[in-house]
Amino acid sequence: MDDNFGPSKFLTPNRRQVLQMLGAATAFSALPLRSSFAARPIRIGFVSPTTGPLAVFAESDDFVLAQVREKVKDGIEINGTRYAVEIIHKDSQSNPNRAAEVAGELILSNQIDLMVAGNTPETVNPVADQCEANDIPCIT
Repeated sequence: MDDNFGPSKFLTPNRRQVLQMLGAATAFSALPLRSSFAARPIRIGFVSPTTGPLAVFAESDDFVLAQVREKVKDGIEINGTRYAVEIIHKDSQSNPNRAAEVAGELILSNQIDLMVAGNTPETVNPVADQCEANDIPCIT
């Protein structure tokens, strides 16, 4: 029997479903949305160097995060179910070891569904390694 089919496939979102949800967030952001949420929120982790010598690369992060949070403030609706969207931002402190540490926290403690990292290889590479090791989709 093929493991790609069956009811257990739909109990927790896989990479493709999370990416579809994010696409749906963009598509549905212009529509009026209800404010009641019926399902576990979609958690997105974001790691960037907001302090330290590489902070100059992350100067626009607060502005971009505010814009994204505004777009998804009422959540997104997928197949009739409303999902809240939580974006959890962590500072890598311009340190690759710290980037790996906060990525691990986001994955294991915050139970994120998707990771986003950016700005410098010192942040992106260790975050991507953590995501690969923990089977979490990562956009860098």
